[in-house]
Amino acid sequence: MADRDGGGLVFDAGALTVGEYMERWLKVSVQGTVRQSTYDVYGYMVGPHIVPGLVRLKLKRLNPAHVRAFYRDRLDTDLSPATVHKMHVVLHKALDGRSPTR
Repeated sequence: MADRDGGGLVFDAGALTVGEYMERWLKVSVQGTVRQSTYDVYGYMVGPHIVPGLVRLKLKRLNPAHVRAFYRDRLDTDLSPATVHKMHVVLHKALDGRSPTR
């Protein structure tokens, strides 16, 4: 796994789960590129929320229906819409393959 022209992660999407990808994205693309407070928020969205919700799903199989169901599940567990929106922002940035500072 390496940064490709500062534009994102290089990985084998067939072998990674969404959870593995998110954890690697956080460490490789985010850590050291944003303020510590931003990294902490991203870590809070990834660690206890995104990874457990999508941990077993292979990255190459992730589709919009999975993401919608994930958001619905998070809302049904009494998380606030604002928290779920923050998860959306983090997930979108990670899956877009861009550095969080772009």
